[in-house]
Amino acid sequence: MFKFAVLLSAVACASAMSLPLDTRQADTCARTYTVVSGDNCNAISAVQKVPTYQLALNNPRINANCSNIYAGQVLCLAQTGKDCRVTHVVKAGDGCWSIFTNLDIPEATFYANNPSVKADCSNIYPDQVLCAAKSVINYSEDGDCPPGANCFNKKQ
Repeated sequence: MFKFAVLLSAVACASAMSLPLDTRQADTCARTYTVVSGDNCNAISAVQKVPTYQLALNNPRINANCSNIYAGQVLCLAQTGKDCRVTHVVKAGDGCWSIFTNLDIPEATFYANNPSVKADCSNIYPDQVLCAAKSVINYSEDGDCPPGANCFNKKQ
């Protein structure tokens, strides 16, 4: 299960230089965020209103534990035309049915916008940020995770 739980302060080898956006990101990145000391990926996702799936999809260099981000690093939050800004932060006890029902999101739309969430909803976790848009966000042309990207349990 993908978890953004490791704090930046726990990273032993943080670079002082800002990591530039990947070439594919620089041309189409619609929103960016510069990491500050103490950030972790779940917190960035919650405050910036970006699903954790979308954050990982747009930043393939982030590892599965989010332990390799560092102050000054520029992250791409969204690609042009592929940005879910309506989000829900998962709380303990949440289930997919209760989330999409309480937010009045069609079930098919919920799963389309959160492609890393299993059909039985067994892999969501507290503090995960999900897309809560009522219309489908097309993250990629083919619906799959790009090669080399860490897309939270999405097929590659």
